[in-house]
Amino acid sequence: KGDSLSAIKFVKESGSAVGTKIALYLILDKRDNALTLMQDRQNEEGREIIRSRYLNYKHLLSYDNLRDDKRFKKILAEEKRKYEILLRKYEVKLE
Repeated sequence: KGDSLSAIKFVKESGSAVGTKIALYLILDKRDNALTLMQDRQNEEGREIIRSRYLNYKHLLSYDNLRDDKRFKKILAEEKRKYEILLRKYEVKLE
Protein backbone atom coordinates (compact mmCIF):
# COMPACT_ATOMS: atom_id res chain seq x y z
CA LYS A 1 0.00 0.00 0.00
CA GLY A 2 2.83 2.40 0.79
CA ASP A 3 4.35 1.87 -2.65
CA SER A 4 0.99 2.59 -4.27
CA LEU A 5 0.61 5.84 -2.37
CA SER A 6 4.19 6.82 -3.20
CA ALA A 7 3.60 6.11 -6.90
CA ILE A 8 0.40 8.14 -6.96
CA LYS A 9 2.07 11.03 -5.14
CA PHE A 10 5.05 10.96 -7.52
CA VAL A 11 2.88 10.93 -10.64
CA LYS A 12 0.69 13.77 -9.33
CA GLU A 13 3.66 15.92 -8.37
CA SER A 14 5.77 15.20 -11.45
CA GLY A 15 3.31 16.80 -13.83
CA SER A 16 2.90 13.56 -15.74
CA ALA A 17 0.51 13.39 -18.65
CA VAL A 18 -3.10 12.47 -17.93
CA GLY A 19 -2.64 9.20 -19.82
CA THR A 20 0.18 8.20 -17.47
CA LYS A 21 -2.00 8.95 -14.46
CA ILE A 22 -4.86 6.91 -15.91
CA ALA A 23 -2.50 3.99 -16.61
CA LEU A 24 -1.21 4.09 -13.03
CA TYR A 25 -4.72 4.10 -11.59
CA LEU A 26 -5.64 1.14 -13.80
CA ILE A 27 -2.56 -0.81 -12.66
CA LEU A 28 -3.45 -0.07 -9.03
CA ASP A 29 -7.08 -1.08 -9.68
CA LYS A 30 -8.38 2.38 -8.77
CA ARG A 31 -11.23 2.37 -11.27
CA ASP A 32 -13.02 5.43 -9.93
CA ASN A 33 -9.90 7.57 -10.15
CA ALA A 34 -9.13 6.36 -13.69
CA LEU A 35 -12.69 6.94 -14.88
CA THR A 36 -12.84 10.40 -13.32
CA LEU A 37 -9.66 11.42 -15.16
CA MET A 38 -10.97 9.94 -18.40
CA GLN A 39 -14.25 11.86 -18.05
CA ASP A 40 -12.46 15.07 -17.11
CA ARG A 41 -10.11 14.80 -20.08
CA GLN A 42 -13.04 14.19 -22.41
CA ASN A 43 -14.92 17.20 -21.02
CA GLU A 44 -11.88 19.50 -21.23
CA GLU A 45 -11.22 18.75 -24.89
CA GLY A 46 -14.17 20.89 -25.92
CA ARG A 47 -16.07 20.90 -29.17
CA GLU A 48 -13.23 20.70 -31.68
CA ILE A 49 -12.50 17.07 -32.47
CA ILE A 50 -8.80 16.59 -33.02
CA ARG A 51 -8.40 12.97 -31.99
CA SER A 52 -10.25 9.99 -30.66
CA ARG A 53 -9.08 7.44 -28.14
CA TYR A 54 -11.70 4.96 -29.33
CA LEU A 55 -9.33 2.32 -30.71
CA ASN A 56 -7.18 2.42 -27.57
CA TYR A 57 -10.15 2.16 -25.24
CA LYS A 58 -11.75 -0.54 -27.38
CA HIS A 59 -8.74 -2.83 -27.81
CA LEU A 60 -6.06 -2.28 -25.15
CA LEU A 61 -6.10 -4.92 -22.44
CA SER A 62 -5.39 -2.35 -19.75
CA TYR A 63 -9.02 -1.18 -20.03
CA ASP A 64 -10.52 -4.67 -19.64
CA ASN A 65 -11.43 -4.19 -15.98
CA LEU A 66 -13.53 -1.13 -16.94
CA ARG A 67 -15.55 -2.67 -19.75
CA ASP A 68 -18.58 -3.53 -17.60
CA ASP A 69 -18.76 -0.06 -16.02
CA LYS A 70 -21.52 2.18 -17.40
CA ARG A 71 -19.26 5.24 -17.10
CA PHE A 72 -16.67 3.56 -19.32
CA LYS A 73 -19.37 2.56 -21.81
CA LYS A 74 -20.47 6.19 -22.01
CA ILE A 75 -16.87 7.38 -22.52
CA LEU A 76 -16.33 4.69 -25.16
CA ALA A 77 -19.51 5.70 -27.01
CA GLU A 78 -18.40 9.34 -27.13
CA GLU A 79 -14.94 8.35 -28.37
CA LYS A 80 -16.55 6.19 -31.05
CA ARG A 81 -18.67 9.15 -32.13
CA LYS A 82 -15.52 11.29 -32.46
CA TYR A 83 -13.74 8.50 -34.30
CA GLU A 84 -16.54 8.21 -36.87
CA ILE A 85 -16.58 11.99 -37.39
CA LEU A 86 -12.84 11.96 -38.03
CA LEU A 87 -13.20 9.07 -40.49
CA ARG A 88 -15.81 11.05 -42.43
CA LYS A 89 -13.81 14.26 -42.22
CA TYR A 90 -10.73 12.66 -43.72
CA GLU A 91 -12.78 10.40 -46.00
CA VAL A 92 -11.28 7.20 -44.71
CA LYS A 93 -13.03 4.19 -46.14
CA LEU A 94 -12.85 1.03 -44.09
CA GLU A 95 -13.57 -2.20 -45.90
